[in-house]
Amino acid sequence: MALNLIAPEQLPAWVPGQLTAQSPREGWDGISVRGYRYRGSDVQVPSMRDYMVVVYRRGSTSMRRKIDGAWATEEVRPGDVSLLTRAEESRWVWPDTIEVLHVYLTQDELAETCRQMYDREVRDVHLRNEVKTDDPAIHRTALLIADEALHGGVGSALLVQSLACQLSVHILRRHAESCSASHRVTTD
Repeated sequence: MALNLIAPEQLPAWVPGQLTAQSPREGWDGISVRGYRYRGSDVQVPSMRDYMVVVYRRGSTSMRRKIDGAWATEEVRPGDVSLLTRAEESRWVWPDTIEVLHVYLTQDELAETCRQMYDREVRDVHLRNEVKTDDPAIHRTALLIADEALHGGVGSALLVQSLACQLSVHILRRHAESCSASHRVTTD
């Protein structure tokens, strides 16, 4: 039985919020970005098609997340990052208003980067599901991607492609559990 995976643009059906940024529909391959302002919520998120990076921009809150029956709770604030691997249902609960960026990396983007890094065929990539990680490199790169979505310009597709590669390499080095069923990624 095939999983019913939702695309990033479908997320507001489950997690309503005010859209603050959005990447163009054309010209961005393997990556997209959407910014949201959310009030406190308790939401069930279906399995996402893409890997999701959540970057906290404004507001602090207690963030509870459940994946596979296990709850994790962290206090998140601007500068923090949450990671969610693809194809996993999750429940998110937070009481306060926050503003976030969601950066989505496709399975093909992350798998191709992993293939290039490790010079081997890769079936799938699995990220550690982290409610909170303090990773300034991810935060900074996500802000650059969002700025490009909002303002663009000559060379925009090239810049976004290079930022997607930079983000993918960094995530695979520091936040991936595996790049296939038989190969573990070495992390710092």
